[in-house]
Amino acid sequence: APATFATPEGRGELLEALAATIRDAADGGEGPLRHVSIAVPASVDRDGHPTSAGVPRYLEGSRLGAAVRARRPDVPLLLVNDINAAALAERRHGAASDWNDFAYLGIRHSGIGMGLMLDGAVHRGRAGRAGEIGLLRLDRRFENLDAVFANDGKEALEELSTVLATAFTLLDLEGFVLHADVPRGRPWLAELEERLREVVPYEVELRASRLGPLAPLHGGLALALDAAWASIERDVTGVAPAAP
Repeated sequence: APATFATPEGRGELLEALAATIRDAADGGEGPLRHVSIAVPASVDRDGHPTSAGVPRYLEGSRLGAAVRARRPDVPLLLVNDINAAALAERRHGAASDWNDFAYLGIRHSGIGMGLMLDGAVHRGRAGRAGEIGLLRLDRRFENLDAVFANDGKEALEELSTVLATAFTLLDLEGFVLHADVPRGRPWLAELEERLREVVPYEVELRASRLGPLAPLHGGLALALDAAWASIERDVTGVAPAAP
């Protein structure tokens, strides 16, 4: 059976698999490997370390980036949150290419998360936890939104619509891009849109993801390309590029 890396015991296999993937890319013979980005189901702080995580939970507080770098110190590495990467991808060449201020909602087996794009850039927050709505405990049983949504009860859409309506109003967003890897068994997107109409006194536009489950991959690639071009510019000019 293929490795799932779902338990702490799978961490060693995960590191070896990542190192092997980097080795294969570096030995591909198509030029130097300039940069690697890894999208993870966890918030990532400014030092590049996973903080709060979905599944696998053992990523939280780990030094995943440092462990991979120890195996390949010659390759620059960037660790990114998968939902933030997906939001960036949808902004650049997906469903939100005409929006500067929006939120990407991703529902995956690893949990539910929101990526915020403000003024055309990913907003990560002080500790990289911006948009970690799956951690919120809004119901009387103090289950977090991840658990409530996994149960697929009516409370899930009620809580989610409350969170989205609040984000939409506080940030004056243009709309939401939504994607779910987890089948729901009913037209929950239409239900969510109807609930938002009831709560928010403005028009709330919801768009389906154009990139689907590949959005984090596209976003991670875009970030790696940005970093690679910046390093090339620095090598050629001797001057660090201006921050975006």
